[in-house]
Amino acid sequence: MGKARLLLVDDDFETLDCLKEELEARYHVTLASTGDAALSAIEHEPFDAIVLDLRMPGTDGFDVLAQLAKGPEHPPVILASAMPGLDRVAAP
Repeated sequence: MGKARLLLVDDDFETLDCLKEELEARYHVTLASTGDAALSAIEHEPFDAIVLDLRMPGTDGFDVLAQLAKGPEHPPVILASAMPGLDRVAAP
């Protein structure tokens, strides 16, 4: 069985690089620095989980969640954000 496929989405390149470095030994990691890039990646390949920043310019994490909710199914999403009140945000 191959490595699980993770999509990491964040507009902070340092965060993406750090996460990739920590996770790539155990997972196949794909990076996206925008919500649009994340949606494109999701359209073109399957993922076992998504780590998603909520606050990004343009198409943000909330927009990505809304698009995922329109589909018949989607992988688990881990919300990763420094946004205050994140503990009260519920994913669709």
